[in-house]
Amino acid sequence: MTSVAVDHQLEAQVRAHVYVALSSLIPYPNLRPDLGILEHIEFEDRMLEAARAALVSADTGLGSMQAQHRILFSAVESQDAPSYETAYSKHDVFRQAQVMADVAGFYLAHGLKPGGKRRDRPDGVGSQLEFLGVVAAQLSRALAEGDDDAVDLCRETRRTFLADHVGRWIPDYGRRVAAVSHDPFYVAFGEFIARWVELDMEELGVDPSGPELRPEEGRIEVTTAVADPRIRWDDDGFSCEALV
Repeated sequence: MTSVAVDHQLEAQVRAHVYVALSSLIPYPNLRPDLGILEHIEFEDRMLEAARAALVSADTGLGSMQAQHRILFSAVESQDAPSYETAYSKHDVFRQAQVMADVAGFYLAHGLKPGGKRRDRPDGVGSQLEFLGVVAAQLSRALAEGDDDAVDLCRETRRTFLADHVGRWIPDYGRRVAAVSHDPFYVAFGEFIARWVELDMEELGVDPSGPELRPEEGRIEVTTAVADPRIRWDDDGFSCEALV
């Protein structure tokens, strides 16, 4: 194995750990979150590193974090910072159904299945961040094993999923979280994910496949009625953890 191949493999591993660490901050915090790799890595980009340092050093009590989480990740979304992609789809049920089906297709193509301990919709910020972490982990494994077909699939998925989904709404979502949050931890979290996704796209030379999505005015009730019929929901909800 060449040194270049090793570098690509390690890069994919780091990216996987960062995405999964970010997704782990979405569920309701019963304990102080474990930031994982974010506590042990530094980034060259000044904006990203400033956000990471603020996230790691945020001296926020658990009660304050829980209160802020209930506002940011409630079942009924305000227009301030909706945490589901379909909340940015102008209340068009057909567009929402298309988004859910497309996202589900990406997950199924990489062997994901519903279930697990974390509850989140396929179009939720947690699921989409975790999915990119899973794809990065699969890429690292494929590079190590010399599986060229799997390498090509993972790289194409990363580009397309960023362009068609994550890159169209999560940077704006992160900036909104940072703007509306009263908790330093979630301010830093929002700033970090916005910059992280932007840099991931810049590295690939990827632009969003359409205009940046913005939520409509008014309160947005997000339902699961438009979920792809191939994705079943159970008491544990949806999770990507089966592939990690």
